[in-house]
Amino acid sequence: MHPHNLAYNPATMERLATEIGATHVGAEMDPSHLFWQGIDPVAAVNSLGALVYNAAAKDTRINEAAKVNGVLDDRFGRVPRDAPGVVSLGGRYTLSRWPENASWDFVAVGRGHDVDWWADFLRALEKVDPQMAVNIEHEDQELDQMEGLRSAAAPPCSRQRTGSEGPDVTRVRWGVLSTARIGRVVARACRDSHSAEFVAVASRGAERARQFADQEGMPLSFGSYEELLACDAVDAVYIVLPVSMHAEWTVRALAAGKDVLCEKPMSASSAKVEACFDAAERSGRQCFEGLMYRHHPQTRLVARMVADGDIGQLTLVRAVLSVSVGEHDIRRSPALDGGALNDLGCYCVSAIRLFAGRPLSIQA
Repeated sequence: MHPHNLAYNPATMERLATEIGATHVGAEMDPSHLFWQGIDPVAAVNSLGALVYNAAAKDTRINEAAKVNGVLDDRFGRVPRDAPGVVSLGGRYTLSRWPENASWDFVAVGRGHDVDWWADFLRALEKVDPQMAVNIEHEDQELDQMEGLRSAAAPPCSRQRTGSEGPDVTRVRWGVLSTARIGRVVARACRDSHSAEFVAVASRGAERARQFADQEGMPLSFGSYEELLACDAVDAVYIVLPVSMHAEWTVRALAAGKDVLCEKPMSASSAKVEACFDAAERSGRQCFEGLMYRHHPQTRLVARMVADGDIGQLTLVRAVLSVSVGEHDIRRSPALDGGALNDLGCYCVSAIRLFAGRPLSIQA
């Protein structure tokens, strides 16, 4: 079902099958083409039932421009038939031409809708036919073909929790230690997620924590870090305290049964970092350092190209990162394990090791 086609939604699909008396005509359920019509693909599967013959795994990301132009953005067009290198789709049709600042884009699975949504979609398909084929389609302009395939086929990172009604993949409930600005940034980034939500914040002052919680829409606030770690309504903890406190509270959070995402760097001491991962192993929980760039598709692509020799033999890596940090910013404080090397240099050191491997010698 595709816009501009005879059958583009469940109603027209059913009408086609009925009016021609078809017994072997059905729909390919491609959710990407339903999203940008404002159709719920899961509801469409439930409505069509046995008329769904197979499915496609392709996602759609609804962009900010949709707030102005709507998902039925009419600025899309066709590449002119006389344009250099034009690709014909047969007859008078050519490839679509995307407008700048489009209302939506086709993306790899999981880059428009999270794992919970896709789990619901697959469950709906399974009810129609447990053996239904689901084909991965790639039209993500931000990823090459192999990156798109890996992104679509990657196992979900959500962990299962067992409740009173059995195993269930649900939202991970996050708590944040500290009212630092970066905590606000990450909490706001999770607001549209179906697999994660920030529900609690802890500070050394109860009033400061309450104000932060009210501003960010969190139902819980605590006047001490210990209280948050003791809360059963929190599954995982994001630690944004000063660097000198990272290792201590990472270990304490893991001992309390929480998964941990700790801001970079985890510690200025390699022994303390080892202690954090030892604590994670003892508790059976996950512990991560917040160097997110390593998980970005672009970084992974470059690392693969370097490792495979696609751009030649690596002989030199230069890493530079600079920002403006105020004179009284705590990130400058040696007493709190701050300073240029710890706060920013950890990115440079991490990148050098990612591309060049373990160092044989170090000089300063």
